[in-house]
This record gives sequence, C-alpha cells and structure tokens, in this order.
Amino acid sequence: MKSNLEPPITQSLALESYLNKIKLELLEATFVKIKGNPTKGERKVLKVLKTNKKINIKKADKDTATVIMNEEGKIKKGRIQVDNADHYKPIDQPMVLETAAIVAKVIKEMYKNYSIDEKNKRMASSNIKLAAYTRGLYSEIL
Repeated sequence: MKSNLEPPITQSLALESYLNKIKLELLEATFVKIKGNPTKGERKVLKVLKTNKKINIKKADKDTATVIMNEEGKIKKGRIQVDNADHYKPIDQPMVLETAAIVAKVIKEMYKNYSIDEKNKRMASSNIKLAAYTRGLYSEIL
C-alpha cells in the first residue's frame, strides 16, 4: 500500500549558504567564447584536402597532432612497418576465426555479468560477423 506521508522539508543553513555563494560567483563570472584551434580558413583548406583521394589526413600522437601525407607516402610508411621483422611477423593463415571465438566468448561473459546490455551485445556480435565476412569467412563463423 502506498503511503501518503510527505516528510517535512528542513532547511540546511550550510547548504543554503553554499548554494548562494555559488550563485553569486556564477553571476560575477565572465564567460569568453573559445575559438577552435584551426582558423576558419584552415578549416576550409582541410575540408578541400579531405575530398582529395590522393591525400591522407590522420590524427597522430593520441590526437595531439595531424599528419597529412600523400597516398604514396602512406604506402611507403606501411611497407617500412611490414618489412621490419621486429614490428611484423607474417602468419600462415588468418586468425579471424580464433579471434572471433575469443571475442564472442568475452561478449557473452560481459552480457552474463550485466556489463553490457542486449543492444551492445548485438552490436558487438555483428561486428565480429562483419570482420569475418570481409575476410570471406562469414559462413564459418555462423
């Protein structure tokens, strides 16, 4: 049965004093509109560069810098990484199925432990299937 009891509202002098102090500080504060890092002209140039398929624009250094390189430079940089045995070791066969099975198990466990909801579980599972599909292995994962 629902109670109709409404507790009396009690005032807290300390809380009221604090709230009034904050209100005064906000009223006296001066707000300045912050401009973005690139100027309007720079943003326009970046927009034009982004449409050029021969130029590659990527964030670098954990989003603290931007790298602009042509397609040849991008391929050359990738080749340097792939050709370096310290950075890249060729594998005999794709690891998509193994990885997909491990990820599917983790997703199932996270859902079981209420770490993710049904919507996120479906989204993550569909990403596994998409990765397998793009490598021609979709039918093997189903």
